[in-house]
Amino acid sequence: MMMAEIKSITYNGKLVDASKNQMIFRWYYDKQNNLKTLYQYAKQKSGYNISFIFDGRNTKITGKDILIRILKIEKGLKILKITTDKGDLSWSY
Repeated sequence: MMMAEIKSITYNGKLVDASKNQMIFRWYYDKQNNLKTLYQYAKQKSGYNISFIFDGRNTKITGKDILIRILKIEKGLKILKITTDKGDLSWSY
């Protein structure tokens, strides 16, 4: 397993309080070093969140945006793209 997390965000050279934002990526490989599972998760300080779970075949996308719940399945591997805006997170793929 490999894992990555946000530790800090700098905006215009100044440290921004990112303590309420969260981003986690976890990779799991089989014995042949093939990607078995990829878990991607992001949560904004305002409470919106998104998770992508790749099971080796499809990517299940779940989360909560400003007004809607998100639930969809995409064929193949989808990578969660995170951008920042003044210390807040937004996502796409």
